[in-house]
Amino acid sequence: MSNETDITLPSEDILRTSAYILFVLLQFIPYTIILRIIYTDTNTYEATVYRIIFNLGIADCVCLIFHCTALPFTLWQIPMKTWIVRVCGAFLNGFAWGTDHFSLMLAFNRFITFSLHPNTVQTIDKKSYKIWIICAYIWALIVAAWNLTPMSGVYYDWESLSWGYSYEGSDYMETVEISISVSQLVLAAIFYLLTIAKLLFIKSTYNTKMDFKNEIKLLIQAIIIGGFSVFVIIYWNVLYQSFDPSYADFLGNLMWIIQNGMNPYLYLAMNPRIRKSFKEYFADKIKRRTQQNQIILLPRTSVVTVESKF
Repeated sequence: MSNETDITLPSEDILRTSAYILFVLLQFIPYTIILRIIYTDTNTYEATVYRIIFNLGIADCVCLIFHCTALPFTLWQIPMKTWIVRVCGAFLNGFAWGTDHFSLMLAFNRFITFSLHPNTVQTIDKKSYKIWIICAYIWALIVAAWNLTPMSGVYYDWESLSWGYSYEGSDYMETVEISISVSQLVLAAIFYLLTIAKLLFIKSTYNTKMDFKNEIKLLIQAIIIGGFSVFVIIYWNVLYQSFDPSYADFLGNLMWIIQNGMNPYLYLAMNPRIRKSFKEYFADKIKRRTQQNQIILLPRTSVVTVESKF
């Protein structure tokens, strides 16, 4: 294997690469703004659910960064070191696994919040989530390290402009990945369904006038994320063969990018708290910029010296 990869890029591939970069930017920019809003708001970040959302966002953003690492090299036809490609692919795949853990963690948090006694929830919050979050990052790094070994690896195919597995252990790794991903999706779905069932039971048993708007939005968000994840798995293992290989890889990687970057738009659509803070962030930016422009446009005051005739 050579240390560099030569690139000859047709105009059609330039359009595909540009589409990748555009999709990454359209998702990465709002995602980082939302993460900044969550982290800087002490009351928001102290809530366990938002801390999980924050770390899920970190993992998603890492994936988006490594998704587009090879794209500028491809677009400008600059040779890229093979070891850089391997490192980027390893961390891309590792943190993609990490996002599955954080998604499952979020589903579990919603389940215990609405299903268990507040004291039990508080105990679990204090003892478990920090350890679980750390374990999710460790697991992501372990997967990344495994993909750096001679037995496995994720590489960037310059012809199809896509990431994929390589080396001897890749088939085994891909099978393990699919099994774990499906298991986590099933567990997350069970937790969300149990949460909704518990809320409906409370309402019917105690005849309380509960507002289920937030829970319905939560369920819709979970269905969209989970459903899209299932579709991506089905695509790579069933539908992929129905398309031309070059377009199949392009569509598959585009869906992978969307999967990592769809959360900020769901938060803005279904979370009034985040949506309000997002609007205030831009309103504050516009206000500051307007004030700066007004200061620049203000005329300079001139001092006129009047000599006395006396």
